[in-house]
Amino acid sequence: HKCYTHVPVSSYHSALHHQEAFGIGLDKFYPVGIPRTDIFFDEEYKKQARERVFGEFPDAKKAQRVILYAPTFRGNSAVDAYFPMEKLDFEEWGEVCKRTNSYLIVKMHPFVQEKISIPEKYKDYIADAAQYREVNDILFITDLLITDYSSIIYEFSLLGGRPMYFFAFDQKMYEATRDFYEP
Repeated sequence: HKCYTHVPVSSYHSALHHQEAFGIGLDKFYPVGIPRTDIFFDEEYKKQARERVFGEFPDAKKAQRVILYAPTFRGNSAVDAYFPMEKLDFEEWGEVCKRTNSYLIVKMHPFVQEKISIPEKYKDYIADAAQYREVNDILFITDLLITDYSSIIYEFSLLGGRPMYFFAFDQKMYEATRDFYEP
């Protein structure tokens, strides 16, 4: 990050956090908005993205509710990133999805290399989105976001009032090892 000369950020408040995280001066940050969120204000893009995502996950289109589980990684970097997979009970999730006509898309942080294991009998109700690059596109079909400490909450909040659930099963450990910028 030391080589950065210009870093667009969403706000001055965000620049303060990025300054600390990147270890570079506040004068390198420009609160002009971030291109990553432009798509949330482009109706044509959102329409096309929904079509692409439903093309990738056709069973989602048949569901009454699409749930996205998008947790962040544990560890300090891409080198040691992991997620405690034992926290995922796909038997239980599969039964809930069947009972409620829901579809669960699981999108691990790209740093997490371990693959999830979905039981064959729930393949019509649960999908692994590890190979789908654009998580923001998935948000356009998502009715409920489940996450933990991921910044995906900021993008999802741009979609206007859709519910989020925070599954913070290891909050004390996370605070002790990585901490938060916001309470």
